Amino acid sequence: MSVLADLAALQEVDSQRDELITRTRELQRLIADDPHLTERQQLRAAVQQALREHRLIQARIEGEIATEQEQITRREELLRSPSIQDEHSYLAVQQELDHHRNHTHDLEDALLATLEDVEVTDRRLADLDREIAALEAGRVEQIKVWKKELQSIVTAGRGIEAERVRRVAPIPADTLQHYERLRREKGGRAVSVVQGHMCGACRLTLSAGTFTRVRGGSFVHCDHCGRLLYLP
Repeated sequence: MSVLADLAALQEVDSQRDELITRTRELQRLIADDPHLTERQQLRAAVQQALREHRLIQARIEGEIATEQEQITRREELLRSPSIQDEHSYLAVQQELDHHRNHTHDLEDALLATLEDVEVTDRRLADLDREIAALEAGRVEQIKVWKKELQSIVTAGRGIEAERVRRVAPIPADTLQHYERLRREKGGRAVSVVQGHMCGACRLTLSAGTFTRVRGGSFVHCDHCGRLLYLP
């Protein structure tokens, strides 16, 4: 087998190894974090905070209503008491009573709106709790599947590493270094198989001289993308 054929075979092994590495990283990321679950949990935290704020507003309004009721009760008692002996004093207390009654009415309207906010937000929080519980339950099972796949990748990886050692053995050190550099520069593809008169990587037609040298088994780089050309 020629050195170019050895490099092409090595590249096939390296491509398989790259795929396993990419999938391993993806699985590790999935096991460590579920973006959708995290987004739901963050949303739940925001909804829970909104519910706390609505309930604080509810408590404040209820406190204000209680205070207004006390003021109303006092003025009603005052109007019934013999301490008011002239019409001017009576009308002044009556005006105060009307003011507190109107303010109480406004507060009661605000309380109804806030209670509706509390109810809607509470339902939203309950819905999110159910959704998150379902996601977490499904994630437990999915993680088992992912971990099983990771284990199979580890097993396959051992075989690929052994095969790579075997493929590297006959390749001269300087040629191997050149191949590794090209792989880094060319996105993992250092060797391009010639198809017809075209580079199989960039799909551009080779010059006649380049094709002749490739057919003769020489080390030749593509005129266009710079990869090593191999004609099986």
